Amino acid sequence: MNSVMLQIEKRAGKVPKMIMTSYEQFQNILALLESQKVYNLPNKNLKGALSFEGVQFMSTRGPVGIFVDRFCPKDQIFFLNDSRIECHHRPGFGWFDDDGTVFLRLANSDGYEARYGGYYENFIIPTGHGLLKGLAV
Repeated sequence: MNSVMLQIEKRAGKVPKMIMTSYEQFQNILALLESQKVYNLPNKNLKGALSFEGVQFMSTRGPVGIFVDRFCPKDQIFFLNDSRIECHHRPGFGWFDDDGTVFLRLANSDGYEARYGGYYENFIIPTGHGLLKGLAV
């Protein structure tokens, strides 16, 4: 993880803002951090707390949150820089009315449906992100 973070910082001039991983890799990270747990004792009404409130990677430019994503492959960790991801959509989002009406008859049915949408694009500058793959599961 250190190597990937430093490569991205060298290449893009910024460290990633978030780290996304699968549940399997998150479990491995938690196992590595077991000795780093810190317990905050807020008041006398103490309840048992034996887990992490949040997990962060300490980069050269401060802490970066590590988050679980169920769609992330089991053997990979994504390093993402949200300032290098842009989402754009064309004008004209609205109700589709191909036949002059918003309601379309469903084929072989007595029901109707209405569709709302438009065209959307994601632009991702690849130098601001990283991928660590082939990890043990």
